[in-house]
Amino acid sequence: MENKLITKLATAILTVINVGLFAYVWIEYYNKFAFQKFRNYGMVAFVIMFYICYRYLAKLYRAYDFASNTIWETTLSQFISLSLSDLLAYVLACIIANYYVSFVPGFIIYILQLTSSLAIVFITKKMLIALIVPLETLVIYGANISEDEVVDFTSKLLRKYSHMFNISKIVNENDSIIKNRMKDVKRVIFVGITRNKRNEFIKFCVETNQSFYFVPDIEDLLIRNCEIKHFIDTPIMHYDSFDDRKAFYVVKRAFDILASFMLLVILSPVMLVTAIAIKLDDGGPVFFKQERETINGRVFNVLKFRSMRVNAEENGFMPAVKDDDRITRVGKKIRKNRIDELPQLFNVLIGQMSLVGPRPEPALLVSDYEKIIPEFRYRRRVKGGITGYAQVYGKYNTSPEDKLKLDLIYIEDMSFILDIKVLLLTVKTIFIPEASEGFEKRKNEIIREAERKVG
Repeated sequence: MENKLITKLATAILTVINVGLFAYVWIEYYNKFAFQKFRNYGMVAFVIMFYICYRYLAKLYRAYDFASNTIWETTLSQFISLSLSDLLAYVLACIIANYYVSFVPGFIIYILQLTSSLAIVFITKKMLIALIVPLETLVIYGANISEDEVVDFTSKLLRKYSHMFNISKIVNENDSIIKNRMKDVKRVIFVGITRNKRNEFIKFCVETNQSFYFVPDIEDLLIRNCEIKHFIDTPIMHYDSFDDRKAFYVVKRAFDILASFMLLVILSPVMLVTAIAIKLDDGGPVFFKQERETINGRVFNVLKFRSMRVNAEENGFMPAVKDDDRITRVGKKIRKNRIDELPQLFNVLIGQMSLVGPRPEPALLVSDYEKIIPEFRYRRRVKGGITGYAQVYGKYNTSPEDKLKLDLIYIEDMSFILDIKVLLLTVKTIFIPEASEGFEKRKNEIIREAERKVG
C-alpha cells in the first residue's frame, strides 16, 4: 500500500510541475502571439491540450512505472513524452500565429521540465527500492518447456524485476507436494504447463485466494477476443475467422502512403548522408536486398542500407549477432538507431509492406520456423511491417515463439489506434539499441535447431 501511495504521489507531483511549467510559459509568452482574440479561452484550451497529450504519452511510454522500470527507462519515457507534447504545442503556436515564434522561452521551460522530472524519478525510485519487499514466488513448469528454458525465463524476469519477485523454488507440475508448496508462497507463475494441470492449479489458486501469473499458449491468444453468445441457456464462445475490416485496411493503406511519403521527404537528408558514408567506407553498393515473406506467403525484396561487408553471406544466410565482425564501421552506427531500415519506406510506399505489422521473415527461413512452430504460418494473415507489436514489446532475447505470440496479439486486436500506438512506442525503441541484439542471437539458435531437425 505504501508503495502505491508513493507512486501516486510522485505521479501527481510530476504532472503538476510539468503542466504548471508549460502553463507559465504559455501564459507569459506564447499565448499573446497565438491568440489575438479569445485569448483567455485559447490559454485554457492549450493548457488542457498539453495536459491530455502529456498524460496520454506518459501512460503509453510507462513514464510513471517507477517500480517496474529502471531510472533510465522512466527518465527516457518522460523525455519522449515531454518532447512530443512541447513540440506539438510549439508547432501549433507557430501555425496559429502564422510565423515562427521564438523557441527559446519554451526550450528553457523544457529543460526545467526534464531536470525536475529526473530529480523526482531518481528520488522516487530510491524510496521504492528501500521499501519494496519482493514477494516469495513459486515457478511451476511442465512438459511443454525444458528446465533450461524455464531457468532462462526466470533469469530474464529477475534481471529486471528482482525487487518484485523472490523466486524461492522452481518445480515440475508433477511434483507430489506441489499444492503445499503453493500455499507457502505469495505468488505462483505457471510456465509451459499442460492445459489440464493449469486448469487444476488455477482453480486451486482461486479457492485459496492465491495470486498467479501464467504464460499463455498460442491458442489462448487466438481465442482472447471471442464473443459470448446467448443462443441458449448455456454460454457459447464464438470466434469469427471472417475478416470484415475492409474499411480499416483502406484507411491503413492510405495512412501508409501518406506517412511513408512524408517520412521519405523529411528523412531524405539523413538517407543521403548515409548513402554517401556507405559508399565512401568501402566502395560497395549502398543498398542491400533480401527476399522476405509477407501476407499470403507473397515474397518480395526488402530494401535496406547495407551495413555488412559485400561478401557477408558468401557462406549462406546468417543473421547478425553482437560484435559481428561482418558489420562495417558505418554499419555499426546506422544499425544502432535503425537507420539501416529507412529504405523500407519505399517498400511501404509501393504497397509491399505496411508501416505496422509483423516483421517479414527471410523467405528461406520461414519453412524452417514452421517445422518447429507450425502456428508461425498465422503471421501470413496480414501484411508485414517495418515495425510491429513484437518490436516494441519484445525484449532483447525474445524467442521466436514469444515473438509469434506478440504478433498474434496485434493481428487479433488490429486497429488504426493500435497502429498509432505502436508507431509512438517505436520512437522509444529507437533509443534502446540493445533491443535487437539478443533477438538476433536467438534467431541464430533456432536456425541451427531447424537445421538439426530438418537436415
